[in-house]
Amino acid sequence: MKNTKRVQSRLLGNFALYWTNLTYRLKAKDKSKQTLSNSTRKNPSEEQKLKIAIKESSQVLADASSVFPFMLFPDQIIIDRHKLTIIFRKFFSASDTVSVPLEDVRNIQATMGPLFGSLTITSDHFINNTQTITYLLRKDVENIQKLVQGAVLAIKEDVDINNIDTKALKDLLCKLGEGRAIN
Repeated sequence: MKNTKRVQSRLLGNFALYWTNLTYRLKAKDKSKQTLSNSTRKNPSEEQKLKIAIKESSQVLADASSVFPFMLFPDQIIIDRHKLTIIFRKFFSASDTVSVPLEDVRNIQATMGPLFGSLTITSDHFINNTQTITYLLRKDVENIQKLVQGAVLAIKEDVDINNIDTKALKDLLCKLGEGRAIN
């Protein structure tokens, strides 16, 4: 009799311990599901921000390519709302790509001749501190220099350029970046 009571109490104790562990694990799982659902509620807003940034980056403000006869594999420069990208073509399907955020551009220098020109861009992120793209059409050099200089000035003045229509933004940045000669 005593042994059966001991066995019963031991079984009851083990059952109580098992039950306690089971309820504890179920509560922990429930809490982890709640935190997971809370974190997934936060992610759509972050995901939405990322989608907006991707959409804005696909809006090209200006682009230009080197003229073919002078460059067998024409280089290309592309400016969007967030960054400046230079693609140096080496051979068929071989190229080097350099991108820099517009806020990190320190200077953009235009060298122009009667038909063609070149752009030299300075940034702290470039290894040799400058990147030069040559044999661009003169009008493209003028336009890109004004646009980038205007974007750099606007960003330094804390202007949010993401809320402005693309066409209006191009015009406003070109006006802001326009250099004037003193007579």
